[in-house]
Amino acid sequence: MTTETKKLNLRNLLGESPDNAVLDDLADRIAARLRRPEKLTLSVNEAAKALGICPNTVYECIHTGQLPAVRFQGKWKISVPALMKMLESPLDRAGYI
Repeated sequence: MTTETKKLNLRNLLGESPDNAVLDDLADRIAARLRRPEKLTLSVNEAAKALGICPNTVYECIHTGQLPAVRFQGKWKISVPALMKMLESPLDRAGYI
């Protein structure tokens, strides 16, 4: 099924006219999400970019135990759910996790 067919099916389901730009955008975002499932792990560089820190700081956090990670095929992988849980945890008085 092509993307255009999926868009038409979505329009028909929602009862919208085929020229609705908002619906086109929604259909495009849904199609993109289906093509690219959410990742369960991040590389060191991806985690650094997401956290707004340099990769060396990520390595330091891994080695000190502040950031949960596993080594897989020689590369560090950071669990996205574990990272989110860590970021949601309360900070100590000095502001450290």
